[in-house]
Amino acid sequence: AAAVIRDAVPDVEVLVIGPTDEDPDYFASCQRRVAELKLENTVSFTGRMNIFDIIPSLDVMLLTSISEAQPLVLLEAGAARIPCVATDVGSCREIIEGPPGEDPPLGRGGFIVPPMDPHALGAAVIRLLLDEALRKACGETLRARVEHGFTSETSSDAYAALYRELSA
Repeated sequence: AAAVIRDAVPDVEVLVIGPTDEDPDYFASCQRRVAELKLENTVSFTGRMNIFDIIPSLDVMLLTSISEAQPLVLLEAGAARIPCVATDVGSCREIIEGPPGEDPPLGRGGFIVPPMDPHALGAAVIRLLLDEALRKACGETLRARVEHGFTSETSSDAYAALYRELSA
């Protein structure tokens, strides 16, 4: 996906955020892939870091997982008004596009793409990077969705309602 993005946005910086020491063989294969695609000037591996230290510098957050439950990184990005592109796994679609019956419907906070489809991922990122108004609107939408449906208070209320229903 980084190669697809770089072809349309030559000065893009792609940061791979996360530990590099947990699986040395996997990290080495990622480094080889970056070299094969001649992305050394585009892709940087940050290593482990506090997401709150890096998030203010991001234009778009990507989550390329093939399996997820409820990825907190999307909620953290949304709280910071960073639009997201994520694969259609777990609750990514609900976070980015809103749950069924969202009231009021808030709209899109980014884009959902099929897992393991670098061209779709790249196209979605390019769309956000090249359209500042869309990027800002998606960021604002995602912030509103996080504030409306994903706060500690909202979660606590939902659990309390579920417990009341189950004990009735």
